[in-house]
Amino acid sequence: MNIRSGTQQVEELFPDAAPGKLEVKEQPAEIRRVVKRLRSLFAPHFENASRMEVLLGPDDLRAVIDALLAEADGLNPASHLQCPEELRLYLRQAIFDELVGEPSNILYTTQVNEETVRYESMPADFWKQCLNALREKLDQA
Repeated sequence: MNIRSGTQQVEELFPDAAPGKLEVKEQPAEIRRVVKRLRSLFAPHFENASRMEVLLGPDDLRAVIDALLAEADGLNPASHLQCPEELRLYLRQAIFDELVGEPSNILYTTQVNEETVRYESMPADFWKQCLNALREKLDQA
């Protein structure tokens, strides 16, 4: 019995579709688009915090961004979210939980051949660029 990985099967079915590094075209524009999307996802969390009478601030958002960067590097993000206030910790965790899935929610296409388009999630290095751009926006505010 010959067992093949999923990658090997894809390569056999679509020789031109060998996985490679996905290049995101027009990176500055894409980074702006992703940062805008991420910022829009903060709004419901700020509303929830307000109802709980907790004021989320830049330090909370920096903590979430640091946790997301740690996660992207394969590290444990929990230490970045920690704080002594239980409600604030809960809110930070809620924002993190929502944003951590974003790289797999934003798909890019690669034209493999005339008939085949491959959909891929956001590459980790591009996700980190977007997170760093988000931090810069936060620092400018």
